[in-house]
Amino acid sequence: KVFAESYIKGKYTCLSGSTTECRSLAYVLGMKDGYLYYHSLEEGEQEMDLTMNLSKFIQNSNDTCSLVNPITITKFDWIKDYTKYKSYYICKNNETSCNKNEMEFIINPGPFSFSYTTIDKMFKYDSGENYTYKYGKSFTYSNGTYTLVDTVDSYADNNHHYTCFSTSESCSKLSYIFMRDDTSSYYISLIDGKGVDDALNDMLSNNVNTNDSTIKKAIDTWYSNNMSEYTSYLEDTVWCNDRSIYSKGGWDPNGGNLNSILKFKSYNNSDNLTCTNKNDRFTVNSTNGNRALTYPVGLITRQETSLAFDNVLYRSPLASAIYHWTLSPNDTTYVAIVHPTGNSNSNTILSNSESVRPAVSLREGIEHLAGDGSSEHPYVISVG
Repeated sequence: KVFAESYIKGKYTCLSGSTTECRSLAYVLGMKDGYLYYHSLEEGEQEMDLTMNLSKFIQNSNDTCSLVNPITITKFDWIKDYTKYKSYYICKNNETSCNKNEMEFIINPGPFSFSYTTIDKMFKYDSGENYTYKYGKSFTYSNGTYTLVDTVDSYADNNHHYTCFSTSESCSKLSYIFMRDDTSSYYISLIDGKGVDDALNDMLSNNVNTNDSTIKKAIDTWYSNNMSEYTSYLEDTVWCNDRSIYSKGGWDPNGGNLNSILKFKSYNNSDNLTCTNKNDRFTVNSTNGNRALTYPVGLITRQETSLAFDNVLYRSPLASAIYHWTLSPNDTTYVAIVHPTGNSNSNTILSNSESVRPAVSLREGIEHLAGDGSSEHPYVISVG
């Protein structure tokens, strides 16, 4: 039979329609999205605690953590709206105080359970210190000191990324938390009055392209050994390592999601060939780029492979038998790669091993006469 939640909530059942005796008895807490949630009683157990003591804040004293202004809810309340209790603290023994190793911080609440991290994994710990560190929405800077603005005393959230990692609102070195997972917070340190926007500018625009990558070194060696005599036929074209931002994720101090990473233009699979930042425009000369190349050779971009691919016939002149790298970063972890079909809708993590397929651009006035670039059928060009 199918019953309304109001009829079965708070009732006992053997979860069987054919018997009134069972080894494990279920006490019905509620229904949600077609699922029945219950508390199990086993081996003669008769008493059960249906309450939960929670708090947004805690305080520590001599290794004992206490919930600050705790609220008490029932498991009926939890089932009804468990998502609202994310980022709350709860003692493993369900008391209002417990040893620091028993204090849990709810990360991902579920209908009848939750994932959590323990206090000793969340913060730097000194005996007697208050765990309610200050987190600010922004900051001011004067005479070598940062001061947090619009603070909360709990844990970094999407609107409070800045912290001194202490109970103080002032410090000489500020930290910005850009990502958080079940056990760790990831942050950068800021000095001299700089904020996260300054840090992004330094990372993406200033003082970059100092060191050659492993792939660039390999391509330069290949070019030197095989292509030097053809340099006069090639254009010093722009090879765009486009790092213009599509989404800041946790790097946005105003609502940036701590579970979201920094994404670049290629994440949106844009066909736009514009290369906004001069530091991303790799060239031999400085006329139209960054003058970071030794030879006029690079890697194809995701935008170029997308324009070359025929979505109707599902083929491309760039098709090959291999997966190979593009010059287009997807985000801070993944880079677009070219599929053997010539499509570049795939991404791979930076630590993976893929093939390298150098690309060159013929200068104006030179025409392709024949060949597909393979060893059996090399390109034949007209040099005028």
